[in-house]
Amino acid sequence: MKCMQFRECLFAFLDSELDAASSIRFQRHIEHCPGCAREVEIERAIRKQLTSSFESSDTVPFDQDGLCRQLGSNNIESEKSRASGLRRAVFVITSSAAVLLLGVTAWHWSRPTAKSQFADWVVADFQHFVDKGQQVQYASADAVAVSQWLCANTGLDVSLPPGEAGGCRLVGARKCSFEDRPAAFAVYEMAGGTASLLVLKGAGLDLEQFARVDHDGRVHWVDRCKGYTVVACERGDLLYAAVSKLPEPELLCLVSGADHEGN
Repeated sequence: MKCMQFRECLFAFLDSELDAASSIRFQRHIEHCPGCAREVEIERAIRKQLTSSFESSDTVPFDQDGLCRQLGSNNIESEKSRASGLRRAVFVITSSAAVLLLGVTAWHWSRPTAKSQFADWVVADFQHFVDKGQQVQYASADAVAVSQWLCANTGLDVSLPPGEAGGCRLVGARKCSFEDRPAAFAVYEMAGGTASLLVLKGAGLDLEQFARVDHDGRVHWVDRCKGYTVVACERGDLLYAAVSKLPEPELLCLVSGADHEGN
């Protein structure tokens, strides 16, 4: 290894990022090159000084003189100049990283999340159905018959809750889509209001941002959007999501009733 190659690998060596063969070549080089060995000693001393300053609970100035004494340099001004230059470089890098972090954080909070997109969509779809007085495409209170119709028309292995489960009555269903993926839409009349039950492939939907609720031995996800409650539950590769202005416990019961045999 030549001195130029040494300088290219110096920081990778100090960060333990070299592979075994390169690390051995690096070690052999500094054993036979006093100048490069000195570079390693200086960089390690500077890192130790910086680490000590950053880990202190109080603001501790960078100890240039102490660093030079630690290195035992005969040319103190040269070493101080080097340390000062590194300190400025660290300050610039740290400041840039802080600005970048603030920018990423602002972008993260300003962008639409998977949660808001999905919750907004299912609520908007339910509002549109109710406000426009749309008719179901298949009207029946027979959960098995409606499930079979949805399976045939959406390709989803839908299993709807029984028509009388939890005091609700199945009205019917229609097919729809969400982000170009097929979805099933069922409507229930419940005490005090109407609820919809949406079924679609759950892959790619980030439910971790919803509030987690354990109910009936399963994990459910709850969100509130525009005065509506959204309760979702994953069953196999399908996601069941109920939407209504009804209380959360009633929707939990509705979603819990939608179960595949053996699950």
